[in-house]
Amino acid sequence: MTKDEWFTCSDPRKMLEMFDKTHFRQAKWARRRLRLFACACARRVLHLNNIPQLNQALEASENYADWQIPMAKIKCVRQAGFLAMTARERTPCPWDGYAERAAFRTTEINPYRAALDVCAEAQWASAWHAQPVSARGVGPEQESAAARERAQQCHLLRDIFWSTTFQPIDIDRRWLTSTVIDLAQAIYDERAYDRMLILADALMDAGCDNDDIIKHCRGDGPHARGCWVVDLILGKS
Repeated sequence: MTKDEWFTCSDPRKMLEMFDKTHFRQAKWARRRLRLFACACARRVLHLNNIPQLNQALEASENYADWQIPMAKIKCVRQAGFLAMTARERTPCPWDGYAERAAFRTTEINPYRAALDVCAEAQWASAWHAQPVSARGVGPEQESAAARERAQQCHLLRDIFWSTTFQPIDIDRRWLTSTVIDLAQAIYDERAYDRMLILADALMDAGCDNDDIIKHCRGDGPHARGCWVVDLILGKS
C-alpha cells in the first residue's frame, strides 16, 4: 500500500493487510497497537453490549496491550467472557451478539487476528443497530451504517499508526513540559480525547512548531488509546 492509499483508504481490512505482508506484524510496537485498535473498534459499539464479563475482557485487553497484566489473566477473562456470552446466546439478543463478540475477540492471543475480527464484528453491530431487528436481509440503511463504521475504523488506524508507517516523527524534548506530559497522561488514562485541543495549545506554548502534531491534535478525530501524538509524548512504543 502506498502512502496516498494509506491516507485515503476507506476499508480497514486493506489497511490491515499491510501488517500481514510486512515485518510490522511481528514488531512489539505493532502488536501493541493492533490490539489497541481492536479495543478502540469494540469501544465504538460498547453501548450495545450488556454483558459485564465482556466489558471486563475489553478492559483487560487494553491493559494487556500495555503489559500491565500477564497472559494468564487474559486467558481467565477470556474464559469468563466466553461462558457469559454462550449463556447469553441461548436467549434472544437485540443486535445478534455482534457487539458482544467484538468485545470478546479483543482477547484473541494473535493481535492481528483480533484487529481483523473485531473491526468486522463492530461493522455488523453498527449495521444491525441501524435497522429494526425484525427486518430481514441487508438493506440500504445497514449498508450505509457499515460503511460509516468502516470509515471511522480507518480514521482510528491512522490515529494509532500514522507516525509509524510512512511518516515517522521525532519529538523535541523541549516540548515535553510538565503541563504537556500531565495532559497527555490524563488523556491516555481517562480516554479524555476532548482535551486534545488543550494539548495542542500546551504544545504550542512549549514551542512545538510541527504542523503534523498540531493538526492531529486539532483534527476531528476520532482518537483512541494509542493515539500516535499521545504515545509520542509519553514515550510509548
